[in-house]
Amino acid sequence: AAAWAVLVALTDGPFESMTSFGWNTELIGGASPLMEDAKKDLIKRCRHWLDGIVQPGIAEGRVALQCLECEWRAQGSLVRASAVEAASQGNEWERLKTDDKRNSLRHHYQQRLGKLKHTEKRYGNFLELALARIRLEEQLESSLTLFRNDGVVETAKAISLFQEAAERFPNSPLLEIERARFYRRIWSYGEAIAGFTFVVERTRDAAERRDAAIELIETLTTASIHTSSVHLPDGTRLEKQALINRARDLLERLFNFPDVSKEVAILRDQVDLELGLEINWTKNDNAYNSVIGGSESFCSTVV
Repeated sequence: AAAWAVLVALTDGPFESMTSFGWNTELIGGASPLMEDAKKDLIKRCRHWLDGIVQPGIAEGRVALQCLECEWRAQGSLVRASAVEAASQGNEWERLKTDDKRNSLRHHYQQRLGKLKHTEKRYGNFLELALARIRLEEQLESSLTLFRNDGVVETAKAISLFQEAAERFPNSPLLEIERARFYRRIWSYGEAIAGFTFVVERTRDAAERRDAAIELIETLTTASIHTSSVHLPDGTRLEKQALINRARDLLERLFNFPDVSKEVAILRDQVDLELGLEINWTKNDNAYNSVIGGSESFCSTVV
């Protein structure tokens, strides 16, 4: 199972954790290029191997989930998959009626949900599968919000799934990080800060602790920009200055770790800007010019 997991990950391109959120919520971003024949063949052979296992377990379930998410990355988000289907039927997504868009989104959601349920039935429940289920629900609700007049995101189902997962996988750092990200996305900064702080203070895994610290710094900084104060679940109130000061203190602990150096460099300038400290704009301008080639070259370089 471990060998298949590595092979699928390598064939799928640059490694991306199954717990990451990126591709699963990029609502209008383009889908990946159509799956290459080699990738399709690999998934077919992998599933043939999985079908031959008499008593599969969680290790095989993780490989099966990798295959699913490999396919879904190629298809894109629910919105992208729905738009591609509409185009194949000779319709323009933007011109469809709102009810038709909602129905299409729910159709693709049900298809993916059915595959996740089948995976659970055959291999059992495991953390990565629970996270995939949660992200799928979040994606549906975020997508449906595009077609609501009030712009409200329904969160009750996702919160319920988080609670169920927490009962099955108590004190899981990956689950806590995912839940904190969820609260940050719906602007519940207090819950998000508490969640990331829990992982930073409790987890024994140094890499997970640094990842959570980066997420916490970003959340503290964002909250300091968009709010005057934040109430934590325990009743503590953090004012704007306290938020950014805590972000700065956390940054100082991460300066010497190369695995998060890029994130630290970006956040350090953002935090210094919010603190009113001097920023080396020349250094940033030189880096920009080196990569992009100057402001006049932005479009030609990026596009």
